[in-house]
Amino acid sequence: MVYIFDEADRLSERWCARSLCLLSKARKERVRRQQNALKKRGLIVGALLLRLAMRREYPGEDPGVLRRGAFGKPYYSNGPCFNLSHRDATVVCAVSDRPVGVDVETYFSETVCDPAFFLSEPEMRYWRKHRSAVTLTQLWSLKEAAGKYRGLGLNGGLKAMDMTPLVGFCGRRSGLWHENTARKNNVITFFGETMPVFNQVTLQTLTQFCEQEREAMR
Repeated sequence: MVYIFDEADRLSERWCARSLCLLSKARKERVRRQQNALKKRGLIVGALLLRLAMRREYPGEDPGVLRRGAFGKPYYSNGPCFNLSHRDATVVCAVSDRPVGVDVETYFSETVCDPAFFLSEPEMRYWRKHRSAVTLTQLWSLKEAAGKYRGLGLNGGLKAMDMTPLVGFCGRRSGLWHENTARKNNVITFFGETMPVFNQVTLQTLTQFCEQEREAMR
């Protein structure tokens, strides 16, 4: 299941402050250190979406202790698998019984990042043919999600992967499910071993969930 929240830019400082009690000590420290207001909201909402996803998809289960792999990917000691991503006002959380990787990217152009830095030769040819911010963002997002699925981040080599067959692709290929969707302002990409189901979370839904969780803590 993939949970999507697109309204982080609407969250007030009071809303965020009241939600901090639902975060782990480590996450609260990351929020405290973050200077960018929108990134701070992304960190808060990411933790809340994961909490919401666990309550809905794995009710009553104890996931164990939150740990990090050799390349920094967080995981629960007792499962299930999960992955988070946030960019600007959008936050995405994927949970699954099997390894999963998810990424969201706001459209960016070649003036922001030189394509030659991260595109392989086949990808460069593809990008020159379909030259647009959407295509460039889709290619980058595919590399991000693939690396997160494998638990390597971007340490597997940016140019070692040819993602051109997966640009805009939604379906199953080579034993994995892929989703590389260009939306109004951004791209969301999914890699996993089970078919993704997308769930749009509204501000009202997230607010009600937080209220219920705070009430349960009293």
